[in-house]
Amino acid sequence: MSANLNWRGLFVAVTTPFSNGLFDADAFGRHIEHLLANGVKGIVATVFVNWTAEAAPVSLAVEGAAVSEWIPYVTSAEYDLKSYLPAASVGTILLPARSIVTLVGRLDTAVRQSAKGA
Repeated sequence: MSANLNWRGLFVAVTTPFSNGLFDADAFGRHIEHLLANGVKGIVATVFVNWTAEAAPVSLAVEGAAVSEWIPYVTSAEYDLKSYLPAASVGTILLPARSIVTLVGRLDTAVRQSAKGA
């Protein structure tokens, strides 16, 4: 790891909201918007758990900001934090059955500032 990383600003652990046992995308979007509006400088990671026996699609989008890409890391019976090629910042990814998927993304602050008219 480089000692020259710029970690200035506020970075937080993002929670993953669920409603009736399902990922609540609307609540997640509201939470991200709240964090960004209140000075958070970057979103580091989010984690999804698929405890079902079938693959599950998850839609990705962060309104009011731009994530350059998401890098998925999968943990399952077969893999231990196996990294995959980056996924588009907006779209759908497929969570493998019985897996934990960590998505690591970088917030593009220039796009966020221009969207706010700064």
